[in-house]
Amino acid sequence: MCSSDLAALNLGLSGLRQTYDGSPKRVTVTGAVTPVSTTYNGGTAAPVNAGSYAVRVVPLDANYSGSAEGTLVIDKAGQTLTVTAASNVATVTSTPVSASSSSGLPVTLTVASGRASLANGQLTVSENGTVVLRATQAGNENYLPATADYAVTSALIN
Repeated sequence: MCSSDLAALNLGLSGLRQTYDGSPKRVTVTGAVTPVSTTYNGGTAAPVNAGSYAVRVVPLDANYSGSAEGTLVIDKAGQTLTVTAASNVATVTSTPVSASSSSGLPVTLTVASGRASLANGQLTVSENGTVVLRATQAGNENYLPATADYAVTSALIN
């Protein structure tokens, strides 16, 4: 069959911008009336991780011509940080405190303001007032960095 006898497909791509969630990201092909081959950076597996991927679509049926090309961008996902601590504590006593991220990545917890110390998952406030704890997570190849503050009020208990 000569190339002028081929039925031309007007292929298009959508879903070229997505956000990381741990699952494979596939583009949507429009204008296909026959099965097509979709490749991502030259391979057939749909990408999972954040980044940019060259996409190419061609018909599998030799009776059709046409192609579509684009770039799939998988954006890094946001994450939420949670601090677990009592909001009111007694001055000079230790209370448990911890922090976690929705991404499952490790979180660093520090005293942002106020007179207090953190050691081995325990917060000790040394004077009455408000202490602000700061949770930070640096992010990675798939998650954006995140910061969250948590206020703890302390008072001397008689």
